[in-house]
Amino acid sequence: MDASNLDAKPVSLTKSALQGILSNYAGIAVLVVAQIAATAATARLISPAWFGAYAAAQFALLLASYFTISTISLGLLRRAELGEKTVGSAITLSLTAATLVMVLMWVFAAQWAAAWKISSATSLVRVLAVALFFTSLASVPIALVRRRLRFGVAAVAETSAQVCGMGTGVTVAVFTHSAIALAIGQVVSGVILFFWASVLARRDLRFGFDRSEGRELLTYGSQLSGLYFGSWAVNAIPGWIAGRSFGAPTLGLYSRASLVINIPVGYLQIGITKVLFPLYGRVRDDIARTKAMLSEGLALATGFTWPVFAFVAGASPVVVNALLGANWHGAIPLLRLCALIACGLFPTGLLTNAAEALGWIRFAAFRLIVLLVLLSAAVGTVELAGLGLNSLLVGVAIAQWLTYAIMLRTFVSRGVVDSRLVYRSHVAHALGSLGAFAIAFGIAELLAGESLVVAIVAELGALTGVCVFIFFARSWFPASEILARRLAEVIPTSNPWFARLRLKPAR
Repeated sequence: MDASNLDAKPVSLTKSALQGILSNYAGIAVLVVAQIAATAATARLISPAWFGAYAAAQFALLLASYFTISTISLGLLRRAELGEKTVGSAITLSLTAATLVMVLMWVFAAQWAAAWKISSATSLVRVLAVALFFTSLASVPIALVRRRLRFGVAAVAETSAQVCGMGTGVTVAVFTHSAIALAIGQVVSGVILFFWASVLARRDLRFGFDRSEGRELLTYGSQLSGLYFGSWAVNAIPGWIAGRSFGAPTLGLYSRASLVINIPVGYLQIGITKVLFPLYGRVRDDIARTKAMLSEGLALATGFTWPVFAFVAGASPVVVNALLGANWHGAIPLLRLCALIACGLFPTGLLTNAAEALGWIRFAAFRLIVLLVLLSAAVGTVELAGLGLNSLLVGVAIAQWLTYAIMLRTFVSRGVVDSRLVYRSHVAHALGSLGAFAIAFGIAELLAGESLVVAIVAELGALTGVCVFIFFARSWFPASEILARRLAEVIPTSNPWFARLRLKPAR
């Protein structure tokens, strides 16, 4: 199978990128609404202790996912051409690894639960093993769909599968009042995704195995999985300490607080990286285009996420009460710290994705080592001083931001990032984020004695106002200026929205 069978006709990369990102974010919008509804419902049906057990099981799933080497799908995306047996080799590796990992998760579920001192996590780990099996098998077909630049179709498949899974989880939770319902929902999501992805990619699916192709895919996939394993350790350490030192209820508080932030972070990051990763392969030999893509990507990412995360941090009392209920008051300070961590994590993820696509595996590994060293220092300080979970999260935030600074500086020194654009945008976006936090915090304090409905309406109104102001503040907010300029490249001048938004064509 040659590249001509899989690759789409040459099209504008700017148009493909914008259409892909918009498609992904349309799906993300649906997922966010569904996740908010599911979180609000399950938080009132399932106790914090059960959520603690579920968090422990989720960490097992994330750890095991790196050994399924589903990252070989990225090896398909980054290659300019595919051999006759490349896809078949990827499918064989994916099936073999997914089966082995599922069996091992089932066998060692009890030992994992014992390590976290949460015995109820055993059954959850075993159910999630089945979910991981189907999700891993879907990775290759979904990659083939994206390879054709059919980003919208892939987004619909993933979104519908997850929404169905969430709906199933909530329905089962009504009857069981346990986290097993959430695990069952993930199984349903995995099965649907695998089936739909296979149907969409049926023209490109091939079976067979070639040793050299398999070796190359396995080497690249294993390198990425190793890097992602380190990322898992960074995320798991705070949770593990919370579970062992403070018990399942505290772990439940932390898991829900981090979920409120990490789910949108994950969706937003994936929405961009799923589009940029295959595009890096097309421009990697053109330094100027790579530099423009990465620099503008960083500016857009920070400009439209930092203010939102800052607003959520300021409105955390309202957010926690609305999503989780009055019994989750202890999650408020944790939510604010998770938002601070996310503001550093998000751009770091974009740079890491670029490094992987460009083949800078050693540099990505170096970034991970630095982060682990800094995180270990934070953990050691907290343990020796006898501090609590809040102090640990402060240390995690410092470690994350220092790592991002080191990584950004390295990209600048290699000439792959426009330092003037990125530094200028970061200053402007940080100031805008501080303003958003102050507005949300002020409203939460002012309406502390009012009804929850009044507080929610006020915060949503303020958030809408902040978003509108940012979009039209193109003279001083770099992300808005870049977005308007790029949209002008793909929106016809005859379009009435063009005139209303006063978009200026790119110079």
